[in-house]
Amino acid sequence: MPTAPDPTRAAPPPGPSPSGRQVRDPDLPALMRSLPIDPRRRLPIPAVTAHHPNGDLDFTTVDGATALRLASEGRCTICGKPFHGPVAFLGGVGAAVVGVYFDPPMHPVISTPGL
Repeated sequence: MPTAPDPTRAAPPPGPSPSGRQVRDPDLPALMRSLPIDPRRRLPIPAVTAHHPNGDLDFTTVDGATALRLASEGRCTICGKPFHGPVAFLGGVGAAVVGVYFDPPMHPVISTPGL
């Protein structure tokens, strides 16, 4: 069940920062703070987010070609930065048993905000 927002925590100021990107939530992992922001949802846009021909984002679909390229280069498919340690794959028990995951590899610290 969703929880109500914490009234003691200040919301980030609206609008773009001087760099043209939205002001970041301080609770986001540092690796995610440089990601572009979807202006409609005000969420970071993962590197593998599918883009429709008209430019709309599809947060429910992984761009397979980008995911394969980043993974083969040893880079996180969320932030695009290189791995320098453990790698996380998200999935349930069944995915772990067979070793097949639908989400591509990412930094462990990045894997938890979306859960």
